[in-house]
Amino acid sequence: MSRRRHSDRSYFAALYPAYMSLTLNSTAALSFNDRQAAGELLSGFRVKRHIVTAILYSADGTVFAAYRRDSGSNGPAPQLRADGSWIENGQLVLFRQVILRRQPTGTVYLASDLGELNDRMKRFGWMFRSPPHGLGTVVMQQDFAEVLQRSICEPLQIPEPRNR
Repeated sequence: MSRRRHSDRSYFAALYPAYMSLTLNSTAALSFNDRQAAGELLSGFRVKRHIVTAILYSADGTVFAAYRRDSGSNGPAPQLRADGSWIENGQLVLFRQVILRRQPTGTVYLASDLGELNDRMKRFGWMFRSPPHGLGTVVMQQDFAEVLQRSICEPLQIPEPRNR
């Protein structure tokens, strides 16, 4: 099993829209134990060409509803894991709890082919391929972000996040 964790939030960012959609819309299905509604919700991923698998686990860790892009692949659901996102076996994987009223009501599992990341690289890759303008822009943005972060955090006495 090939598994590579990444501390950068870019993996999570790639799946964030799908995760938010599923999380916001699944709380009722989980709360009312409505497997049919959860199944219909997951079937909406048919239009997301990069989503390979989407699974909704109940609070007790059992599979509540599942979607697989390739309907013929009915392998076992992955073992429930802690929140996080990483690349595993050539797929972008995400596990995140579904929280309602500060209580976990389930967990979302999403697996995507790497097409989403490749698309992002193509869209934003010009920044890194055209020095000095592209790279200079990135450095300037990072410097500006650090100054802005300090100007917000220091007056509020919020500790600055550690670089990973």
